Amino acid sequence: MDPRVARTREALNEAILDQIQRKRWEKITVQDLLDATGVSRSTFYAHYDNKLAVLTDNIPSVAGTIRIDAESGLVDLRALFAHVDEMAPVLHPLLSQPVLREMTDEFERQFAVGFAERVEDTQSWLPGFLAGALISTIRLFAADRARRPSDEVADEVAEYINSLIGSR
Repeated sequence: MDPRVARTREALNEAILDQIQRKRWEKITVQDLLDATGVSRSTFYAHYDNKLAVLTDNIPSVAGTIRIDAESGLVDLRALFAHVDEMAPVLHPLLSQPVLREMTDEFERQFAVGFAERVEDTQSWLPGFLAGALISTIRLFAADRARRPSDEVADEVAEYINSLIGSR
């Protein structure tokens, strides 16, 4: 990628994350991002269609942060909760805004698909249950200012999940 393109995208991504911590989503404008970065409107629209596209540009596949231990077959959530812990200042305001419910719905779908690969067909309700519980736990974890270390929470949640799905 051209270094100028990378710098522009990085600046816009930093600006949207900063704005999210200052304002509700619906109050953030493209102009706010332009003012914060010095990027021109035409350059912005050469890279993104709107502010949501900036936000979602660098969101990794959340389901990809759930690891399965190759030896034991057990779910490992440490990478997921470490990411949530790192991004909590941004995630907490996002998760509390109904306008971005679509994002958490997508994360929940990704989790359910990942869990579906690990459960028996007779437990068709279980992947959705686990995905919903995990999203709820992430919301609570991101909102808790006095949260426990991410690896402790990840291990505790993984223990519950592993007890329900068992190792395959």
